Amino acid sequence: MNIICLSTQNWDDSFWTNKQHIMSQLSKDHRVIYVDRGVLGLRYFFYKRITASNTIFSLKFFFRLFEERTKNLTILTEKFNFPIPFAFKSWLVKRYIKKHKIKDPILWIYQPEYEKYIGQFGEKLVVYDCVDEYSAFPSYKNKKDEIIETEKRLMRKADLVITSSEHLYQVKKQFNPRTYLIHNVADYDHFVRVFEKDLPLPKDIKNIPKPIIGFIGAIDSYKVNLDLLDNIAENRPNYSIVLIGSIGKVDSSTRISSLRKRKNVFFLGEKPYGLLPNYINSFDVCMIPYNLNDYTENCFPIKFFEFMATGKPVIATALPALANYAEYIEYVKTNNDFVLGIDKLLKGDNETQKMKRVEIARNNSWQTRIDKITEKFGSAAQLS
Repeated sequence: MNIICLSTQNWDDSFWTNKQHIMSQLSKDHRVIYVDRGVLGLRYFFYKRITASNTIFSLKFFFRLFEERTKNLTILTEKFNFPIPFAFKSWLVKRYIKKHKIKDPILWIYQPEYEKYIGQFGEKLVVYDCVDEYSAFPSYKNKKDEIIETEKRLMRKADLVITSSEHLYQVKKQFNPRTYLIHNVADYDHFVRVFEKDLPLPKDIKNIPKPIIGFIGAIDSYKVNLDLLDNIAENRPNYSIVLIGSIGKVDSSTRISSLRKRKNVFFLGEKPYGLLPNYINSFDVCMIPYNLNDYTENCFPIKFFEFMATGKPVIATALPALANYAEYIEYVKTNNDFVLGIDKLLKGDNETQKMKRVEIARNNSWQTRIDKITEKFGSAAQLS
């Protein structure tokens, strides 16, 4: 089958989410055209120039819009310091599929505002993979009602709606009878290496004092509970709080000045996906310190199964999506309970508990999620 994926995330972002994982897996057997949403800009271009082996490569990278990453994976990205209007991207994709004689593609949508492009690619099937409550995003604060109505139109037009959490499923199923709950999973093979091998520690974490309480992911105040992190740092000055990821990338109101003053809080920035297991290898406890709000009520963090695959002990705020796994982690509601939960995890862990966490992650891989989704296609998808 041929797939056109209208994504909300650039393929080359440091932290992969549903979009890249699913399309990467699908591209092993099917043709995928992945359309980036964001602008890479000059900063990313110069980063590529510095890390590239030669300037000629960099110039090719800058001017090429369609990139053939593998035999079956093509990326339409933005290389300039200004956004390409999506209407122009749509035109480029139509030209591309015409040139390469791609017919009857599946249109795989990740964002409500792409609703207006349904029907433009001669698609035989429309999949809306709903992984977030977009109306709760800070960027839609001033047009919340508009995005809600746009999403309703998208769901009614879609042949299939996939949701990643129970709450999303309950809300979205009223708009399309072909709505299913298939929760997020993890790149098991990538992260289980922490459990199976003695991975080398990166230089910037190697000498940070133990114990290390670590988090990997975007650090935005609408999602991450910064007050909780500050509370841990203040009440457990002997614990090192290590935070790996971008800061305020989605929520520009994110303020971390208080945390930066803490001597036991370490911001290590974004890291290449390939090195994330090496960093987690240094963690004594993996944490998911999320707020409890309209956004997190609907989310199922990918990092949950990533952390579980490492065998490391995990603590998380009481996200509804993780309730079924509460017996395998520290699942807490308050900031003080979070601190006490970390204390408990540091006092003891055993091989039986580690093996159970790894087993849970093994049963929740990206291939299992893809198989569940494609099973719903039925005869319409003609998977051959």
